[in-house]
Amino acid sequence: MRIIVILLLLASLGANVAMAGFITVGVVTRASFTDMMRKGAKFLKLPPIGRWQPNRDYQSVQPCDLKPSFVVLVIGQSNGANAAFSYTKAQDPGARAFYDGACYGLSDPVIGGDGTRGSQWPIFADLFKARFERSVTVISAGWGGSAITDWTDKGYDRFALSQLRALREAGRTVDAVFWQQGEQDFATDPATYKAKFAVVTQRLRDAGVTAPIFVARATLSGSFVNHPLRQAQAELAAQPGFVAGPDADSVTERFDKYHLTANGVVEMAKLWFDAVVACDCVAKD
Repeated sequence: MRIIVILLLLASLGANVAMAGFITVGVVTRASFTDMMRKGAKFLKLPPIGRWQPNRDYQSVQPCDLKPSFVVLVIGQSNGANAAFSYTKAQDPGARAFYDGACYGLSDPVIGGDGTRGSQWPIFADLFKARFERSVTVISAGWGGSAITDWTDKGYDRFALSQLRALREAGRTVDAVFWQQGEQDFATDPATYKAKFAVVTQRLRDAGVTAPIFVARATLSGSFVNHPLRQAQAELAAQPGFVAGPDADSVTERFDKYHLTANGVVEMAKLWFDAVVACDCVAKD
């Protein structure tokens, strides 16, 4: 089945290239090939079938002591899933990324996220360690370019749910969920967004998540900010069991109008850290 899907994706990509009148000669990197496959899957409206992990090449398996760690599941779009301009590495030697039952060093690109660039999570982990004296373990399970309906109707939550199962088998559950998504829903009705979000989070609860779910206000797409959607996200964060995440739209340091610059990464990490501190729902180990 997977071979058939891959052939369909390659055929689709080849057709698109031919129609555009381009002939590409040269080396296709793993990162660019992964991106092409993901875009091809979205073009064909196929659900994500597993994840090919080029990021595994950049990290090695590390000792995994999950009990004292602050474990956070990161889901949503590309700005939480390795799409930033710069690469960072956590200075805390105990910071980890969790993927399929194993732990890796927390450095970009963080294993799990479908992007191949940088993120705010290594910097966030160092800020957290300095304040709470606990190392951070990140489960990166976001999908670049994903709309809320991708998460409810097209299987984009399967990877996150599989990681929750692997974490449970390791004797642990998450301490927080970070939801940073909304840019792709520039035309989505706020009521529809809220209803779909309820489906996503109920699946997390059904999977055993009892931790607070942080909801970022994230709608900035180019120069467009969706104020009704921002209001909907704020209302979602005000519900019991949910927490206000950062105002991601306030971070305007974007190298391509969409994704974070090096300065933007630092700013976003601080905003996520501030949201956790303001929550007062994180205990020291």
